Amino acid sequence: MDQYENLGCIGEGTYGVVIKCRHRETGQLVAIKQFKETDDDEQVRKTVEREVRVLKALGHVNIVSLLDVFQASGRVNLVFEYVERTVLDCLKLQPRGLGDAPTRRIMWQLVKAVEYLHTQKACPSRSPSRSWPPAASLSYDAHLRRPPLE
Repeated sequence: MDQYENLGCIGEGTYGVVIKCRHRETGQLVAIKQFKETDDDEQVRKTVEREVRVLKALGHVNIVSLLDVFQASGRVNLVFEYVERTVLDCLKLQPRGLGDAPTRRIMWQLVKAVEYLHTQKACPSRSPSRSWPPAASLSYDAHLRRPPLE
């Protein structure tokens, strides 16, 4: 974590926290997903390994890029490109709902991202006979980018 300046927590979840950081050398803003002590929890370790494996294989304009993975103090850290506003942020700003144009843009981005995931076999069709990791879906962390600007 020495190469990053911590700018504050931007989210918390079951497996850890997401921190907004600035790379000390390049000045690039990133989001670092810092997992709980992965050395002590086998379930967390497996979830992290699965998420890293899936995210490393992806490269699409509507899916946030995984830039780096490192371990510090018994914690795995995933470094993502930083997204200024998420779809959730847009929805919070518009409590009565988004207009037609922003909704169409968001839905188009979701459809294109899901289509890409299916072509990469990162999000296989849901059938009772197939089991697939929840980390492969968009819903686990909403790793979507380029929300509409109002």
